[in-house]
Amino acid sequence: MYKYEQKINKQIYVYEITSYWDKVKKQPRQYRKYIGKKNPDTGEIIKTSHSRQPVNSSNYGNVFFLDKIAQRLGLTDILKKAFEDIWEEILTMAFFQVSEKSALYLCEYWLGVTHNIYQTELSSQKISELLDLIGHRFDDILEFSKEWIKQLDNKEYLFFDLTSFSSYSKNISITEWGHNRDKEKLPQINFGLVYGLKSNLPVFYNTYPGSINDVLTINNLLKYCDYLDLKNITLILDKGFYSQYNLNEFSKNQTNFIISAPFTSKSIENLINKHEKNLNLLKNSFKLKNKIMYGIKDTAQIGDEIYHAYIYLDEKRKVDEVENFISLLIEYEEKVKEKKILKKEILEDFLNNNFAQWKRYFKIINENEYCILERIEENINETISRKGKIVILSNKELPISDILNLYREKDKIEKCYDNIKNELDGKRIKIHNDYTLKGKLFLNFISVILYSEIDRIMKDKKLYKNDSIQTILQELKKIDYIKFNNDKYILTEISKKQKDIFKAFDIDLPT
Repeated sequence: MYKYEQKINKQIYVYEITSYWDKVKKQPRQYRKYIGKKNPDTGEIIKTSHSRQPVNSSNYGNVFFLDKIAQRLGLTDILKKAFEDIWEEILTMAFFQVSEKSALYLCEYWLGVTHNIYQTELSSQKISELLDLIGHRFDDILEFSKEWIKQLDNKEYLFFDLTSFSSYSKNISITEWGHNRDKEKLPQINFGLVYGLKSNLPVFYNTYPGSINDVLTINNLLKYCDYLDLKNITLILDKGFYSQYNLNEFSKNQTNFIISAPFTSKSIENLINKHEKNLNLLKNSFKLKNKIMYGIKDTAQIGDEIYHAYIYLDEKRKVDEVENFISLLIEYEEKVKEKKILKKEILEDFLNNNFAQWKRYFKIINENEYCILERIEENINETISRKGKIVILSNKELPISDILNLYREKDKIEKCYDNIKNELDGKRIKIHNDYTLKGKLFLNFISVILYSEIDRIMKDKKLYKNDSIQTILQELKKIDYIKFNNDKYILTEISKKQKDIFKAFDIDLPT
C-alpha cells in the first residue's frame, strides 16, 4: 500500500493505492481509494466525506484515442491471437510510449494519472519481466508478423533500410562495433525495417550484429519475405545494398526491385559516360513534384543479367552539392595551413580521423617547411561531374518519372526511424540482456505502427498546419474519467477542439 498524489488545476488529490491479486484474470491489479486534498503549504491531508468526493480522476481521452486506432488497424485482434496472455500489457506499454515520449520505467507512474483501460499492473520490475518474456517468444513474434502482413496490399512496394541503436551494455551478444549512423562512438546493433509505401505502415523487422554491412543483409531479408509469404512485392533500396550477388539473388527469388547503383561500378560508370553530354537536353526533361528533372532510360548488363537502367540529373541539387563539396575541400586546406604541421605522418593521422576520402582529392607536399595539401584536379573534376546525378536499376520497366518518384519515397522509412529514436525514446539501448532487448524492439515496432498511422492521418487531413501528434494527445488528455466510490463514473465535458480531433480521425466520441 502506498499514497499517490494527483494535481488537477490548483488542487492536489491524495489516493491510497493497494495491490491485489485478480483471481479471474490471474494477474496483479491495483485498487485506488480517495483520501482527501493536500494543503500545498503545510502538506496536511484534509480528509473529506467519501459520499461526496470522487474516488479517482484520471486522464482518459488519450488512451481512448490510441485504443480506437489500435482496434481499427487490427493490432488489438492480432496481438490477442499471438500473445493471448499478455496482449493487454503490450498495448498499454505501447500507448505509454506514443503518448509520453519517456523512458519505459515511468509507465507505472503514468498509469497513476491515466485511466488504466486494460487494468494492467506495470511496475518497473514487471515491465522488465514482460520484455524478457516477449524476447523468449520468437515464435509468437513471427506469428504476429504473419497475421499483420495479411492485412497489406499483395502488390505492395516495400522499402528496406537499416539503422543503428547504440548501447553501453557489454552483455548483449549482438552489439558490435560498426558504421554508426548517429556518429556515436559506441558498440551498436543494426535494426532492419521493412516499410510499406501504400499502407504507410511498418511491415516487419529484423536485427543484425552491429558490424554487419548493409549489403550482407539481403539474403536473410529474402528468406524472411518467403517465410512470411510476402509475394508480388517490389523492394526499394539505396545503394548501400547494391552488389552483383544481391542482384542475382533478386533474380533467383523472382523478386522485383528498384535500387540505386554506386558510381564505383564499371558498368554504371560507362553508362554515365555514355549519356553525359545528352542528359540535360530539353527532350529529356520532365516535371516531378513541381521540380524540373532530366532523365534517360537505357539498359545495363551486370554479370550475365541485363537490367533496366534509369539515369537522372537534378540541376538544382547539383549546384548545392558542388558548392558543399568545394567548401569542404577549401575548409581542410585552410585547417592544414593554420595547424602548421611539420611531419607528414601527423597530418595523415589528422586527415584519416576527420576526412576519410582525402587521399582521392589531395597530395601532401612541403612548403616553407610545413606540410600543405595539393589538389588532385582530375579526381576533383570527376567527382564534380557526378554531382546531382543518380542511376537506378530495376527488373521492372516503368515510366522514367515513376521510378524516380518511387525511389524518392524512401524518405518515409527514414522518417519512421526518426520517430523510433526521437518520438518513442528508442535512440539508445538501455537494456542489459539479449531477450529483454528483443522484447523492447518488438514493443518499439508496435508503438511505431500506431505512431505511423496517426502520422499518416495527420498528413492526409493537413493537421500539421496547427498541431503535432504530441499536442493532439495532450489536448485529449484533458478528457478525464471520474469514478465515484459508489462505482458510478462520468467523463468530463468534451470541447470543440477535442471533437474536431475525433472527427478528423473518424473516431466516435467517448460516451
